[in-house]
Amino acid sequence: MPSPLPKLEEMTDILDIKPIFKMDLLWLWIAALGVLAAVLFLLYRRWKKKDRKPALPVPVPRKYSPREEALRALGELEGQRLLERGQFRKYYFRLSEILRIFLQDEFRMPAVDETTEEIRPHLRGSADLSEAEKSIVERMLGEMDFVKFAKFVPSHTEVSELLKGLRHFVSTAKASVDKPRAASGGAR
Repeated sequence: MPSPLPKLEEMTDILDIKPIFKMDLLWLWIAALGVLAAVLFLLYRRWKKKDRKPALPVPVPRKYSPREEALRALGELEGQRLLERGQFRKYYFRLSEILRIFLQDEFRMPAVDETTEEIRPHLRGSADLSEAEKSIVERMLGEMDFVKFAKFVPSHTEVSELLKGLRHFVSTAKASVDKPRAASGGAR
């Protein structure tokens, strides 16, 4: 019976072990220095970017006073006919924005980017508003928040009363003459 394994002389696919490959470390060092240089360059760019001071915003001269701007915005809002389409929340968000921009521009209150609760201390501390005006503004902001966040649907009478009250407040409230008004209109 023949042997299952071929003879050693017949085997051509088995070779001796190859010698250990010696890698030149110069290429490894060059690659490491390249990676280090790239990291240092990115860190330098990031550091320079932080040192760069942002350009100051250029004050844009106003065409209208804050009062005229608010009354114009209220007229535009009525022209959008959001109430007829049942978009009460959108209507009240815009009403709130108009009131907040007016408070910020006319009375220099940080009202645009703050919640109603954050605006209350500024209202109470304002010497430009009478106590009646302060309570009217607080009531209006509360009503607006009720519609905006509690999904309350007001009656047409409530909407018209709020709009009438807001128009009256914007038309009659005045800041002290000695305080300069803000030059920018805030977020719109």
